[in-house]
Parts: sequence; structure tokens; C-alpha cells
Amino acid sequence: MECQTALDQVKQLQQEGFTEDMIRQLLPKLEQVATLKDEERSELKHRMEQLLPELANAKTMPMSEAESNFYRMYSGFGGALMEVLNQNNQILLEKMDERISGRILKEMNFLFRERENLEEERYRKLDRTIRECQTARQRFSLEEERKKKFRWK
Repeated sequence: MECQTALDQVKQLQQEGFTEDMIRQLLPKLEQVATLKDEERSELKHRMEQLLPELANAKTMPMSEAESNFYRMYSGFGGALMEVLNQNNQILLEKMDERISGRILKEMNFLFRERENLEEERYRKLDRTIRECQTARQRFSLEEERKKKFRWK
């Protein structure tokens, strides 16, 4: 189960049959509870019902003004925190994009230079081979000319 916010996690627990009082006791470890498998959460609910029967049978009672203010502040804080985290994530993504783009450009430049060097080396070898062939032909033609001269004499 993936929940984006604490409020989503609380709603999920309510849908699974956890009472409001049970959820209040689980608030400090809400993220850990949300990461439990379905079977483990149902086992947790069952144990809480056994250990705290008054919580399992409790009816939803109206919240006191202090509790109500606390939950409003908590939800407002959660929204503000999520906004700050989203902005921070956006900044981190932009920085990561810049770094990754910079690294990719450096790597591409390196690979292009390496390729150019290999091509240049290949052309040097080709040029050397052509010159050696030309030199060999010249020597051969000089030897042929000498042979012709000596034959007639």
C-alpha cells in the first residue's frame, strides 16, 4: 500500500475498520503501520481489539475543542510540509538533471574525441600504406628500367 500523505494513511486505516481511538494511538508510528501487509494490519487490529476492548467498542465521540484545533493544525502543517517537500524535490530534480546532463555531455565529448582520434590514426595508417605502396612501385619500376638497360648492353 502506498499512501502519499498521513491523511491518506489514516483514511486507509479507517476503511480497514480501525477506530478513531486506535488510529490516535498509532499516529506516532503511522508510516510503519502503513507499510505493513494487509494480513499484518488485520492482525494488529485484532490484537488492539483484544488488548484494548474499550477502544474497539468505543463510539465516535465529539472531539474537544483542543483536539479539534490540534487536528486542524496537524493537517495544515502536513499540507505545508508536503508543499515544502514537493518544492525541495523539484529543486533536487533540477539539480540532478543539471549534473546528469553535464556528465552526459562530458562523456559524449570524450567519446567523440576518442572516435576522432581513432579515425585520424586510421587515416595515418592508410596514408602510410599508400606511401609505402608508391615507394615500392617506384623501386620496382627503377629495377625494371635497370634490367632493361643491362639487357641491351
